[in-house]
Amino acid sequence: MCFAYWLRKEKRNNYITYCDVDHEDIEARNIIHGAWRTETTVLENLCRQGSNHPLISEVQKRGTIKDYFNNEGAVPWQENMIH
Repeated sequence: MCFAYWLRKEKRNNYITYCDVDHEDIEARNIIHGAWRTETTVLENLCRQGSNHPLISEVQKRGTIKDYFNNEGAVPWQENMIH
């Protein structure tokens, strides 16, 4: 839901809502499909965003975050969501 708030703040006239994006029902272990799957008007076309070659420092940061969430930062339900 934070993503929709960011878009609303940054692009007041062009944002998507919580219902537009997929979200999880953690207890039932379901993905609830958002309206974007049937309504293509909610998505904005993007221009070229640059290369697919991130800086080494960014790759290292991503690795640090990955290691954290796969170890001490893991939450009890995360393994259930991927099985």
